[in-house]
Amino acid sequence: MEYRNHGANPTKLYKSNGIALPKRIIDFSTNTNVIKKRFILNINKYISKYPDDENIKIKNLLKTKHNINMNQIIVGNGVNEILYLLINHYHDKTFGIIDPDYSEYQIALKNLNVKHKIFNSIKEVKNIDILIFSNPNNPTGSYIENYKDLSHIKDVLFVIDESYIDFTFKDRPKSYKNMIILKSLTKIYNLAGIRIGYAYGDEEIINSLNQQKPTWSVNSLAEHLACKYLKDKKFLKKTESHYKKEKKYIEHMLNINNIKYKNSFCNFYLIPTKDDLSLMKYLLIKGLVVRHTRNYLNLNGKYIRVSVKKHKENKQLIKGLKEFKDENLFI
Repeated sequence: MEYRNHGANPTKLYKSNGIALPKRIIDFSTNTNVIKKRFILNINKYISKYPDDENIKIKNLLKTKHNINMNQIIVGNGVNEILYLLINHYHDKTFGIIDPDYSEYQIALKNLNVKHKIFNSIKEVKNIDILIFSNPNNPTGSYIENYKDLSHIKDVLFVIDESYIDFTFKDRPKSYKNMIILKSLTKIYNLAGIRIGYAYGDEEIINSLNQQKPTWSVNSLAEHLACKYLKDKKFLKKTESHYKKEKKYIEHMLNINNIKYKNSFCNFYLIPTKDDLSLMKYLLIKGLVVRHTRNYLNLNGKYIRVSVKKHKENKQLIKGLKEFKDENLFI
């Protein structure tokens, strides 16, 4: 079976594994928000002119949101662009990453040939200059609620990816001068196809990254849509209501069916399995696409990851897991 580094694109997954495409596919391998906002846009207005290369409109919204000044913000073509800029800027430093964590951190470090160390937990971190990690963690869903818990790590720049933090529905932890915060707008606003994210932190560091960023890397349509979402407070309340309700349902159904799972602060769960290959194929045939964990050293296929969707879709997932367990006597 082919194991892709990321979720999404289920059609390729079916074709590469020789499994016939079912009439309906539910993709539990991606973690974007299932709540959607409808727009009526004059597209020509945003594709016929050059973008604002300084991203002033969105920076004005972000400075208010985070109570910072505009010079502390960089907006990029997704978090990945900013990640590469930052790693390249510190190419002579030693980075640290945690396993398991978002796979692109290690991919970027390898691609840029930058020295790095892999740790099993944040408690083990030592002898590095920069630590990159996600909070909440992707794929485990664990969450550091107070960054003072990192105070034992001295003389390190923390690069903290908070792309899933909106799904915790908690106040974000206070950040400090030795921290750069990365934030994708893809996940919470379901904007995966247009690529936009940002980072904020120390003004001198952010200024250096802005100088390295290619001109017009953020297109006009992406910035316009992101601004529309950032202004819409009702959207986040609707999102919170949905996910709190559906997480409660999923956890209840997993519990009563004696299916184990890892507690998660996010919109996804890790479910332990003795045979991920059989389970994934079984679910694929039923049109249910889940995420493998074979590209994480400390998970290594011992879990699948599933996201929280709409209620009818979540019911289908629970049904598929229960049927697999009943037929095979294990998950």
